[in-house]
Amino acid sequence: MSTVLDAWLIYNKLILQKASVKSQTTEIGRWKHYIAPSLGCKELSVLTPLELALFRAKLENIREPAPLSQQTVYHVLSLLRRILKTAWEYDLCSSKFPVFRMPKFDNRRERYLTREEARRLFFELKKRSLLWYSISMLALQTGLRAGEIFNLKKMDVSFSTKHLTAFDAKTGTRHVRINDKAIQILKEYAPSAQGDYFFVNSKGYKFNQPSSIFKQCVNACGLNDGITDRRQRIVFHSLRHTFASWLVQHGESISIIKELLGHKNSKTTERYSHLAPDQTLLAVEKINQLVNNALHKTDHEPIETIPQLRTGQNVPQGKICSEDIILGADGRYYAGILTDTGVRILSIT
Repeated sequence: MSTVLDAWLIYNKLILQKASVKSQTTEIGRWKHYIAPSLGCKELSVLTPLELALFRAKLENIREPAPLSQQTVYHVLSLLRRILKTAWEYDLCSSKFPVFRMPKFDNRRERYLTREEARRLFFELKKRSLLWYSISMLALQTGLRAGEIFNLKKMDVSFSTKHLTAFDAKTGTRHVRINDKAIQILKEYAPSAQGDYFFVNSKGYKFNQPSSIFKQCVNACGLNDGITDRRQRIVFHSLRHTFASWLVQHGESISIIKELLGHKNSKTTERYSHLAPDQTLLAVEKINQLVNNALHKTDHEPIETIPQLRTGQNVPQGKICSEDIILGADGRYYAGILTDTGVRILSIT
């Protein structure tokens, strides 16, 4: 009969080996120190919810050499869940593994880059490394995770349809829509062979984790000065968080953000909802426009023909009414951003 150890060996060979060296080392450590001693010899067919609950309780009661944090307990149980899922997918057991509860902890990064911080960071990146400037720009333009970027091969990208297939050892495979800037970056670094990686180091190997160059640039800009809460520190993953935050701030729907980020649970994406424009303010500004139009037009005035506008078009002489609501020269209200030549339309109300 197959054991948890058998499932681990398959998971390690077929899935974990695709992850970064850092991730492999971390996962192997969790297996050796926590899962293997307690469950390694257990037959998969006889694992029960009670045994898994007792294993969780054992982790939470560890006191030597130090108690485990809820975050560590979560990651160990998450690894166990992936191992058991692999066992079921490769027919090592006849039924799905028992369901067990995961501990809760707040690990959400809350900070994203402001426009000014992004300008300074990318200026510094461009000075120090064009490669890492391009990798970082790709992350900001697509919302891809670091692992998804490092795993990208030429065969994963379709320039004609503006799609790519992203893979990460922890989250699996997903399809991502990309814009012209992302395509430009990928074409610049496109390898000759279909099976080769886009981004490799000086020895020709793919990256397994963000370079220290990124951290050096963050430090040079002083973005983490005086910050002790890890959730508030700028790291490479902050580019993904910035991607989502900026889009929500400029009116993009949470459902679209969820699809772009590849979130399986909508609750994960809802963390960005507080950044969305205030739609109630937009509504009361709109009624003011309607009232003014009704009271100040005479029966003899011709009905004004307002030209059809498109997203991305400029409206000259725009006036900002709030952070996200803009009054165009034509008297209509828009969600957009003010530029030197007018208002760049993001959405029309």
